[in-house]
Formats: sequence, structure tokens, C-alpha cells
Amino acid sequence: MAESLECVVRLRDDRRGRRVIFLSHCLLNQNTKVYGIAMYPGAVVELVRLALDEGWGIVQMPCPEASYWGLKRWAMTRDQYNIPRFREHCRRIALDVVYQIVDYLESGYEVLAIVGCDGSPVCGVNWTNKRVGEPWGGFITEERLRSPPRQLVVPGKGVFIEILGKELERYGLKIPFLAYPEFKEVGNVGTLVKKLREIAEQRDRQSNEA
Repeated sequence: MAESLECVVRLRDDRRGRRVIFLSHCLLNQNTKVYGIAMYPGAVVELVRLALDEGWGIVQMPCPEASYWGLKRWAMTRDQYNIPRFREHCRRIALDVVYQIVDYLESGYEVLAIVGCDGSPVCGVNWTNKRVGEPWGGFITEERLRSPPRQLVVPGKGVFIEILGKELERYGLKIPFLAYPEFKEVGNVGTLVKKLREIAEQRDRQSNEA
């Protein structure tokens, strides 16, 4: 075996596509979702396949829920997450995401979209959830199991997506928000793939016209 090698770098050989998408953490790692709602063994296949086929980079955003409550957390509603300490946790993550986006844009890259999860109390884009009736919380008793708390999926943004949108606005950035549907009632992944393709095609037309 040689003691050393001289590697030649040719800048013209660099093949990066200079387009990226930012995804909610669980879209690339379903193992971080609340138990019972993971729809894939690992990643959302359609999104990964699209990015690979189109040559887009994928930036995985941190999961605010898992990084705050861990993997053994119970399902919660938006009003449970919408507390000052968790909002501050989301703000720290959002700022880090914004800093990455700024760096990409200032370095000549295109950020095609940010993809959240509709139906999520934290990462919902068009749909989030709320409790119905009495506040959630307390011990899980036999009485509670006989009459479990209810939740509804309602129009609105999750806590993290709301904060991320405000931080982007504060920096004067306009990045499209799209959503993967956590429940079939709020959409389908085919529509998401179609919208991502349309954004990329629109960018292509704008580049050709410039």
C-alpha cells in the first residue's frame, strides 16, 4: 500500500445541482414520529425518489418534538405545544434553519421549498390539530381509557412552522411552504410531488428567460 497519494481536484468536475429542499425531520426518518402514525419503515419514498431523480439536495430539519420530548412521547395537540418554553425551543431551531437558507442563497443555490407535515401540531403547514372538550393531560386511568380525549384536525399552522415563517419574513426571505399529509383526509403525497415539480419547472423557465 502506498504511503501517500496525490489527489487531483478539477473544479470542472464538480457536479452539484445547486438546488435543495428543506424537509421536516420525519419525512426522512419516520422512526421519530409518535407511535402509530408512521406510514413508511424509514423515509417517505416518493420524496426521496423525486429528489434523487431531479438531482436536488435534501436538508433535513431537526424534529422539535423529538428533540424536546424524546421518542417515547405521547401524542399531543397544538395547544399543549403552544407554551413559551417550547416556542423558544422552536425559535432556536427555526433560526438555525434560516441561517442555513441564507447561506445557501448567498452562495448561489436555489431553495425550492420547505416541506412540513399537514395535521401535525408542530409542523403543520395548512392543517394542524386541537383538543376537543376538556384539557388534555393528567394520569392515564381506566376511566380515561373508557372515554379517551378527542382531537380534531383544523386549518392552521403548527407551532414550529408558524415561528419559522415569521423568522423567514423577518429576514425578508420568501420560500414556498408545502406539506406532506399525515392523514389521507388532508391530501396525498402525489399532489406534493406535483407541486415540487411545478416549482422546479417554473425556476427553469425563469432561468431560461433571464
